[in-house]
Amino acid sequence: MVKNDPLIQGVLINKIKSTLPANISLADELADLLEISSDSAYRRIRGETAFTIHEIATICEHFKFSFDSLMPLQQGLVNFNYNEVNTYSDYFRYLTEIRDELARFIRIPERHITYAAVDVPVFHYFASPEYLHFKMFYWLRSVAIDPEYAGKKFAVSDINEELIGICRELADLYAAIDSTEIWSESILSSMLKQVIYYWQTGVFASREDALHLVDSVKKTIQKVQRESEMNMKLRSDGLTHDLTANFQLYSSDIEIGNNFILVCLGQMKILYMSFHTFNKMFTTNQSFNKLTEKWMSNLIRQANLISGVGEKQRFRFFQTLYNQLDDLALTIQ
Repeated sequence: MVKNDPLIQGVLINKIKSTLPANISLADELADLLEISSDSAYRRIRGETAFTIHEIATICEHFKFSFDSLMPLQQGLVNFNYNEVNTYSDYFRYLTEIRDELARFIRIPERHITYAAVDVPVFHYFASPEYLHFKMFYWLRSVAIDPEYAGKKFAVSDINEELIGICRELADLYAAIDSTEIWSESILSSMLKQVIYYWQTGVFASREDALHLVDSVKKTIQKVQRESEMNMKLRSDGLTHDLTANFQLYSSDIEIGNNFILVCLGQMKILYMSFHTFNKMFTTNQSFNKLTEKWMSNLIRQANLISGVGEKQRFRFFQTLYNQLDDLALTIQ
């Protein structure tokens, strides 16, 4: 910033404050992040010293702010940041970034995730590394066309300890965050098609690998069913984070069309959207995110709550998913 702009600087400071827990010092956070002295941090907080362009970029990257969210609102203009996944190293970086973001969210007392899902939410894969391994394998082999996966066959035994370890971390972090999820009966549709395609084209190393995958998906769905019965999410060890209800699941008859993840951190809202199937983009544009929140609220009003209540509807919903998986297993036999 060549010239101090108190309006933009004030907006940035307020946005940082809104994402920090009450017990975290804003000055200490800025000093650590920007590698400056506490006195320099206080001068920036008071507006006596302007942030540099590099400092603004560092803050936006760390706190997941889009630069347009610092500017006066312009009708119809929204900036998104995005991440690409084209190789295994990209994929592992993608998982690491999710872990770091969830760890930051947990530090904020008022936190909530609303997930309108076209596929089983990625967070549930973390409790089943084989399921995540397949989604990663399919993406890198058939969509990103990673040369390392050309001609490779899917085998459950190929999953590595590195992936299993970060999956456990992610599962435990997500279990500690209040969330609302919106599913439809077609939630398994893309996965079913992917498995059938790989089975028919000989990509599975063996029939046992294909059936093991189907069983892993079924166990994932069973876990979500247990969580919906208790209104509480389970960690990777099968235990709850605490005894506080922190999970709501809705069944929607309306096709959602894409994966939308709205993270509310106090007054701050971050929206993540999938694009090109697996890649993600996000924005902190508050006007757009409030519009998305309204859309999600309308979707929830027209959906059926199947967690905690609606035992009959919950049973029917999950039985539909189990039937789909049983039919898939019969196709593989």
